[in-house]
Amino acid sequence: EEDKTKAAQEARRAAQAAPKSPATLPLASYTGNYNSKLYGPIKVALENGALTLARPTASAVLNHDRANLFKARW
Repeated sequence: EEDKTKAAQEARRAAQAAPKSPATLPLASYTGNYNSKLYGPIKVALENGALTLARPTASAVLNHDRANLFKARW
C-alpha cells in the first residue's frame, strides 16, 4: 500500500512539473450546462475572455493549467 501511495505522489509531482500546454480547444468550446451527482447543476460560461463556473451555492473562475485541465479559483 505504501508503494502505491509513493507511486501516486510521484505521478502527481511529474504531472505538475510537466511543461504547460495550451488548451486543445477554443475556450468557448468548454461552455455549457453540466450536471454532477456530487455538485448538482453546473454552468460553465465564457465571460470577459475567461471561463467561469457557477453552481447554485458557489462560483469560480476557471484558470487554464495545461491541455484540457482547468483549476477553479473560488
